[in-house]
Amino acid sequence: MTSNRISAVRFLFAACLAPIIGSVAYLLFLIFLTSSGRPLTSWDFSYFGLSIYFGAIVGLPTMLFIGLPLHAAICRLGVRNVPNYFMAGAVSGFVATCFYFLYSVDRSSLSDFWITALFLGGPTGAISALSFHFLRGPLPNLTR
Repeated sequence: MTSNRISAVRFLFAACLAPIIGSVAYLLFLIFLTSSGRPLTSWDFSYFGLSIYFGAIVGLPTMLFIGLPLHAAICRLGVRNVPNYFMAGAVSGFVATCFYFLYSVDRSSLSDFWITALFLGGPTGAISALSFHFLRGPLPNLTR
């Protein structure tokens, strides 16, 4: 495979896998924040499939409509480093989670759990963006 083809495969792999990694991290954040010192049970980890579903429903569209344009802007500006991906991911994750809760959750039933879940969108987006950055790898040398 040529260098450009390998780069394209890594890009697609990173774009599809990064939201899933972020959603699994989101699940782990929720489990450990809501366990309140009680022992973890198998029910806590039975939501693994649900977290992958959440990553596909919320994470992949966020990656497509917010993350990839931000990646293009970061590359165009030439500031492709960890802090920039961290901040871009945190902002996009928080915005995506806000839109998800705005349109899918009954706001009259918001409790501390939902508010905690809402504010975990930022770290989840940051983890997704950082995993994309590290899975994507270095950009090919385009100056020939």
